[in-house]
Amino acid sequence: MLVEAIVACIVVSFFIVGYYIWTGIPPGARLVEQVRPIDTGLEDHQSTCMFFYVPWCPHCKTAKAAWASLKQVVKNENLQYGGKTVSFQDVNGDVDKGKTALYAIRAYPTFKLQTKDKLYEMVGPPTVTNFRSFLKQALGDEKSSH
Repeated sequence: MLVEAIVACIVVSFFIVGYYIWTGIPPGARLVEQVRPIDTGLEDHQSTCMFFYVPWCPHCKTAKAAWASLKQVVKNENLQYGGKTVSFQDVNGDVDKGKTALYAIRAYPTFKLQTKDKLYEMVGPPTVTNFRSFLKQALGDEKSSH
């Protein structure tokens, strides 16, 4: 009986490790392309990165610091990704329930990137490095427009 339990644990462990090797998470960030929910009015050269949070969530508080740093870096260095400007929106899930429902937010924090014709979600730890990697994967190379 003990041997069977040990074998079962080993098999389950292999499946879990295989899953993380296959999906690439964690530790880095990756993007998941989603169906575009609405016509946003964005032009080809524009994109909007959204941070969905709730004030009472401890993970959101941690993510908010990295999010603020990302916004500051993009602003200070006047960065564009793949020739697109990036604007940022903070969406409080307790207040803006309409937008939260529209974008099918099921957990907090959630990070989405909207372009004229695509919607992406970031999967991975919320760090400045991962945010920048996410923007590069979704939009293209990072360049300063100075």
